[in-house]
Amino acid sequence: MKATVASHHPGQWSKFPEASRAYVYGRETQADADIARVLTLDEARRIASNIAKLPTFLALNREISC
Repeated sequence: MKATVASHHPGQWSKFPEASRAYVYGRETQADADIARVLTLDEARRIASNIAKLPTFLALNREISC
């Protein structure tokens, strides 16, 4: 699933364009991220991608444990 950038906050990535469940923020360069003590955009994208996969993961785990 492709991450989309919300226009009202630079560096904001949402994996749920229809209904945001989480916002993950990042900065474009490692230096900017270090100064602000936040994630880089690449790290933010990977975390957003994993958040988007959680419902499927949890559903699979529920099926296995039953």
